[in-house]
Amino acid sequence: MSIRTKLFLAFTVQIVLLILIAAVIGLQLTSAQTEVAKLNQDAVPSLIQINEISLYIEQYRVAETFHLALTDDAAMDVVERDMAQLESKIDEALKAYQPYAEGDQQEKDALDDLNVWWPRLVHETKENFLPASRENNLEQSIQVYNDSQTYYWSLENMIDRLTKSNREQASAAAASTQESTNIVQRTMLAAILAGILIAAVAGIVLTRSITNNLREVMSAASAVAHGDLDQQLAIRGHDEISQLASSFNTMVTALQIAAEDRKAYQQTLEQRVTERTAELKEAMGELRASSEAREALLETVRALSCPLIPVQEEVLVLPLIGLIDAERTQMLIDSLLHTVEEKRTRAVIVDVTGVPVIDSYVASALLRVTAMLKLLGTRCILVGLRPELAQTIVALGVDLSSLTTQANLQLGLHYVSRILR
Repeated sequence: MSIRTKLFLAFTVQIVLLILIAAVIGLQLTSAQTEVAKLNQDAVPSLIQINEISLYIEQYRVAETFHLALTDDAAMDVVERDMAQLESKIDEALKAYQPYAEGDQQEKDALDDLNVWWPRLVHETKENFLPASRENNLEQSIQVYNDSQTYYWSLENMIDRLTKSNREQASAAAASTQESTNIVQRTMLAAILAGILIAAVAGIVLTRSITNNLREVMSAASAVAHGDLDQQLAIRGHDEISQLASSFNTMVTALQIAAEDRKAYQQTLEQRVTERTAELKEAMGELRASSEAREALLETVRALSCPLIPVQEEVLVLPLIGLIDAERTQMLIDSLLHTVEEKRTRAVIVDVTGVPVIDSYVASALLRVTAMLKLLGTRCILVGLRPELAQTIVALGVDLSSLTTQANLQLGLHYVSRILR
């Protein structure tokens, strides 16, 4: 059940409760209205009817008094007509009151007595009082009038009984109405409190069902955030929280698979790194060995490029073979100066027989070597200069007049032997 459905059900329950409360209140109000209607239908009209009967009887009594005081026949006729009308009204009022007395025996007895005594009063008035009053027999009229007061007192007593009975009924009806009103008020209060309580309980239950599930999701999410991928949420129902829990479980499963893949990849990568490191170490060893071999070869090449051969005491021969560049020139100078100083050489014979080309750079280098050796006190003799090389040097305009030259190595050695004696 989705959260929306739960909220809708809670709202529906509250609406139903409100409808039930309204129905109960309506029933109570209907009951109260029924009581009020009964009061208005029975007690109030009956009291009005009794008051009318009492008023008519009192008017009838006053009419008798007027009739007693009159002496004119015309005036007496008017009073008698009024009395006849009052008799009719009283008879009609007694008949109209008959239904109100059906439910109460005391009231019915009082009404029956009233129906007995009222005709007697009318009979006494018509048979005795009115004739005596018309004959102006004052003494007899007063006697009959005084005797009729007993009837009036009896009628008043009966009317008082009816009034008392109706007032008691009205009081009972009013008390019943008040009780119904109190019941309605208590019912309304109880229904409102019950509705509030039920709504509060439903809200608390619904809120707890939602918040508890959310707390579980938050706790599991926090654990996953701290690296615990073994979290799995229990799926209860089919609401949005359950869907969220299902998605969370799917996500955690995907994270577990990704973590396992990453771990396997790391292991594979570490293995590859180890293998590659071993290969690199092996390659570095090979490269180091190759570098050492190359250095040894270079040393050999350097030694072969600058061969300083001692042929006599204090005499070195430097045979040059191949092209001479800047790097080789520097190597020749360094090696030659070091050896001359170490051997305390007095003469160096530079043999250029194996040099294919002598350009201005090589010629300049030879002049610099000669100047350096001269500063060290060593004579430099250039031998093996071929005719084509001599032509090239002259064509370049290089002045080698400061150099001592000999045709070949043999003549150079002979020359050195002669100058060193």
